Amino acid sequence: MRAKNKVSHRKPRQSGSSDYTTAYGTSHYKIDSPLKTNLAVGKTIISEKFPSTMDGFWFSVNPNTIIVPFDFVSVENVFNTRTVGIIKELEAVQKNALGFDYQNRKGNSKTVFQRAGRRQVEGVQDITIAKVAIMGNTGANLNGMKDNTSISMPVRIGKSVKFATAEEVIFALGIPEMEVPIPMGVIEMPNGLKVPIALAMSYLAGPDAAHVNASGISGNLKTSYLLFLLQSMYQRLAKNNEVSIILFNTREEDLLHLHERQEVVGDRDEKLFKLLQLKIEPFCNVSYFLPRGKDGKPLSTHIPENARTYSYELEDIHDRLELL
Repeated sequence: MRAKNKVSHRKPRQSGSSDYTTAYGTSHYKIDSPLKTNLAVGKTIISEKFPSTMDGFWFSVNPNTIIVPFDFVSVENVFNTRTVGIIKELEAVQKNALGFDYQNRKGNSKTVFQRAGRRQVEGVQDITIAKVAIMGNTGANLNGMKDNTSISMPVRIGKSVKFATAEEVIFALGIPEMEVPIPMGVIEMPNGLKVPIALAMSYLAGPDAAHVNASGISGNLKTSYLLFLLQSMYQRLAKNNEVSIILFNTREEDLLHLHERQEVVGDRDEKLFKLLQLKIEPFCNVSYFLPRGKDGKPLSTHIPENARTYSYELEDIHDRLELL
């Protein structure tokens, strides 16, 4: 996506906001979430086993703080920049496994871990640490250069790690300005932040690309998501263009109810669709083509409305066998 589209390198605001509007071309998303602004989730740590590099860093998770893999976080770096990354791993480790001298508390001596802003809790022998993969740096204006220069310096010890703001998430994903943005989902984080994400239509249906892959184990709603993405594309394109969608059904009855409206829709789904500026509605003007059985009736586990039968013999397709 970055190779063909111009990526907007706006410097994210240093403070979070519960109301944030971002634009992809002519489309605007309103983000209104009950988030706790700049909620700190931990402090960066450095040891021989848990180093800080240009590609990632580790931090200790604050007690009673909930984070999950793929949450976005940000941390202060040099030249007043912020480094944004995504949670890759969570581990519970014994304190002595970090290589810090927790017992040295006499006089004015302070341990590395205490300088990182974390004090030993009596009776607690383990802590949760998180590994972060760095996705980008907001950049600094160095030597009067026209554009900001991304900083690749490793994050230092004892820096406060916070949930990323909506603007930082958009920046880290490298989402470009899009002529025809297609809503494809919402990133939700434990602090209440919800960030709508879009894909460029030129990468979904051409000319830049024309392929989507939904992978995962059986039963994890791959088909449902692809139907959602098709509905999102349809709602965006059907306003000004004639759009046709062709589906080849390999899932028995599953795809023979596209024209039917879902009777019960949860409040959460309604809010997410509203955030994406999409309507909850079925596909319209649907025609079903069902294979013809030996008795002339449709060979199908379910016969929906507007169904037609189709059949062909060798005479019809002999000159197209290489296509089958």
